[in-house]
Amino acid sequence: MPKLSVMLLCYHSGLSASAISPRDLLAAFSEAGVNGLEPAPKWCEDEPVLWSEIQSIAGDLGMDWSCADHGVNFIGDGTAGARQEALDIVARGVEFCRKLGCERMLLPGTKPCEGMSNEDGRLVYGDMLAKAAEQSAGSGITLMIEDFGMTPLFTASAGHCLDVLKGAGDAVKFTFDNGNFLLGGDLPAECYSAFRGRIEHVHIKDFRVRQPDESPSLVSPAGVGYEGCPIGAGDAQPDGCLKLLKADGYDNWLSIEAGGYDTAEPAVQAARFILSSWE
Repeated sequence: MPKLSVMLLCYHSGLSASAISPRDLLAAFSEAGVNGLEPAPKWCEDEPVLWSEIQSIAGDLGMDWSCADHGVNFIGDGTAGARQEALDIVARGVEFCRKLGCERMLLPGTKPCEGMSNEDGRLVYGDMLAKAAEQSAGSGITLMIEDFGMTPLFTASAGHCLDVLKGAGDAVKFTFDNGNFLLGGDLPAECYSAFRGRIEHVHIKDFRVRQPDESPSLVSPAGVGYEGCPIGAGDAQPDGCLKLLKADGYDNWLSIEAGGYDTAEPAVQAARFILSSWE
């Protein structure tokens, strides 16, 4: 059985607005079988009191740290200064992880600058990841990318992610995000085999197609609009992906990407779904 964690990013707004308390949130997670958390260093820096409380409660509940979500744009405005700034951001993230005892760091957020093609952007992205991995060598922190749904034409599809990973080198690993593949125009379960042996971490979520008369915020290259939904109620094949992971003996972290403003229920429901699918 893999280890379950929850992406705290999904609960940032509710926590920051005091709509839900860290103690109530983490207690509900723990009771549902979640034994880890996925923090975002920037939010932790912006909310030091809440972050300190979360660390204390997590320690009391015996929770670990699955991964840190550290946003960085390795291209920026395309200048050498922007790329150096990105490497500096990675270095700060490595230090955050080292102090926390977190062994993995996900680095989302890169996109081509103005006038740069997606193809050239992926070449730069891979090269910069290779530099970041070299810079981080010996730290004990594994750097990762994911199929990033916010840039569906850049690095959401399996083929585009593989292009970046080829340039990044073997030290950079992959977070398999089942839902985001939909935003890249792929079927998640069909992407799995391409990343076998490179998967270090997993995000589990679900999306369903939005009605044509609605205004979608998440759109695939084919123009299909999606919205988040309870895990198991959509089109992102979470059950199929979980079965593939189980068949391969995956025993690392599964991070739940589902949240509610003032309730832990979305993550609790997801934990139940995952545990049931793994039986």
